[in-house]
Amino acid sequence: MPTATPTTIRTPGALAHELARVRLMRYARVAGEWRQNIHSVAVAVPSRTGWPTVALSLAVPPNRMDARTDSAPTHQKHLLAHLCSAAQALAGRINHLTEP
Repeated sequence: MPTATPTTIRTPGALAHELARVRLMRYARVAGEWRQNIHSVAVAVPSRTGWPTVALSLAVPPNRMDARTDSAPTHQKHLLAHLCSAAQALAGRINHLTEP
């Protein structure tokens, strides 16, 4: 598999493991796998059918979400809570617009 940084997922098994974690936790995270100076969290926006068609993502510098800093895990949870709330609000608007 092609890699962008030293922390990019390199094997199909590691990718399958990460996708299983995303399904279980209901959010995705990136910690320098695409660009070393970008960390992000993302959530799916649920559709009326139950299949997500849109996602919301928030990208920040590593020091805002890096687990090696004391305040980062709390900050990540805070950002994720706001992102989930925005996803639910957006889902309501999208689903209202797409009603038959």
